[in-house]
Amino acid sequence: DILKSAAKGETRIEMRHNATEDLSLRLERLGNRLVVGMVVSASILAASLILNSPLKIMDVTLDVLGGATVPLTAVLGVSGYFIATVLGVWLILSILRSGRL
Repeated sequence: DILKSAAKGETRIEMRHNATEDLSLRLERLGNRLVVGMVVSASILAASLILNSPLKIMDVTLDVLGGATVPLTAVLGVSGYFIATVLGVWLILSILRSGRL
């Protein structure tokens, strides 16, 4: 009877897989970590290239350093390193908090 009703197209089969939501969440976390890691590495590379650049765009006077004049490329390079460090620490902390290294 089951085969006859299937042959007539009267049978409907429905399957549910409950593990797909957990897999989707894990893949999303993995993707986010990969993106943050790529942004950190790109920031480090860009900051390194800027700091080692022989070109000096313009000079900036920083009152924090007693009125020292610093090239803008150095300020951008150090800012890139700072941003990369903050993002790297955030990534490491989020991985450690999840308990899965």
